[in-house]
Amino acid sequence: MDQQEIVSEILAENELFAECFFSSDSSDGDIELLNKCSYSVVKHVRTTIRHYCTEIVPSYTEVEFFSHFRISKAVCYALIDKFTVSEIYQKILSAGNSNISAEKHFLAFLWFCGHETVSFRDVADRFDLSISSLHDIITRVSLWLSNMACDVIKWPSKEEKKHTKEYYKRISGFPSVIGAIDGTHIKIDRPKERETDYCNRNDYFSIILQGRCNEKKFIDIFIGYPGSVHDARVFQNSPLYNFLYSDDEGNYLDYLTVSSTCIFTYLQLLFVL
Repeated sequence: MDQQEIVSEILAENELFAECFFSSDSSDGDIELLNKCSYSVVKHVRTTIRHYCTEIVPSYTEVEFFSHFRISKAVCYALIDKFTVSEIYQKILSAGNSNISAEKHFLAFLWFCGHETVSFRDVADRFDLSISSLHDIITRVSLWLSNMACDVIKWPSKEEKKHTKEYYKRISGFPSVIGAIDGTHIKIDRPKERETDYCNRNDYFSIILQGRCNEKKFIDIFIGYPGSVHDARVFQNSPLYNFLYSDDEGNYLDYLTVSSTCIFTYLQLLFVL
């Protein structure tokens, strides 16, 4: 890490320090103090893991790799190849910011997302990054994956539904299952407004993600409701709810005669054609 990166990290983490640095009426004494502080910081560079991506990661077995990054090596490096040629990564290359490889971008992102209790500093130390650089990496990769979502998360075709029904009938003996749906809570920091709305039944702050999948992948997601909202209400207000009644291949909820509160509980197990 060079001096500029270290000073940038200090400024990013300490608003008061940054205000002093950028203030137009800062005295010569303030500037001198800043110079002394930055020099002291440069002398005490953070201890990080050097060459983790290039020397340690390649030595992982398939099982070790999956346990750390939550996906297989083959899938991971196929995505890295796509990210390498993406507009987002090529843009930073054209700007001359090529010191962080596409591989390090993606592996650092996966580590951050795949370990619930990990901090920015933990990941930055492991991948030999400044905290501000890690923040930029997570933003870039998140944006890239989000842009890919519409090409990956798709409602199945009639043929795919048929294949899914056959799969679930084969493994469970239960007919006409075309998918499963459930909700999960994504933990967030305490919001500044309407905090009680976001406090869920487990007494932490969250937003709800409703996901629907077949035997292979997610095929529909709906996210954003506060953590205190019941799963049934999230489902009733999701685009999927109306779609199941209006799909031109048939009414998926025809067989559900229970109350609206019970519908979601039932659909957590199956969709009925």
